[in-house]
Amino acid sequence: MKQASGLACLTGALLMASCQTSRLDPVPKISNLVLTPDSINVMVADTAFIQVDFEDGDGDIGTQSFFIRNTRRASPVEKFDISPDLDQYIDPQLGVRGSSLIILPSNFPFFEIADTSIKRDTAILEVYMQDAAGHKSNVLKTRPLILRNDSL
Repeated sequence: MKQASGLACLTGALLMASCQTSRLDPVPKISNLVLTPDSINVMVADTAFIQVDFEDGDGDIGTQSFFIRNTRRASPVEKFDISPDLDQYIDPQLGVRGSSLIILPSNFPFFEIADTSIKRDTAILEVYMQDAAGHKSNVLKTRPLILRNDSL
């Protein structure tokens, strides 16, 4: 069984606050989910990336706001951090909108291929946000990601 040797992190937060009073819903919303590449080799250091846009009308998204679950098995939901300096961009009166890149190394536990005799498997990931008030965003699913076992 492989151990996760790296930390999955959330980077690239691009935040924009409007000069007008927020008209955004206080419940977070995510959109424009993009997963790259099409496949990763889970037997070596490889990486998948999820780009996702988000918005939250009251700006209370906090630092651990993104959650990801692999649908191919009963895997736990994993939390992903937003950039540690995110709080300086959030204004509860104006809300927050942005785009983030979630970095997922191939040694992350939910990419593990349990049966090492299998050369390929797939993973579909569910992604959502939850703010400090407990409001859960919509849930988006990635397209299938091919998990390669190129050691065979």
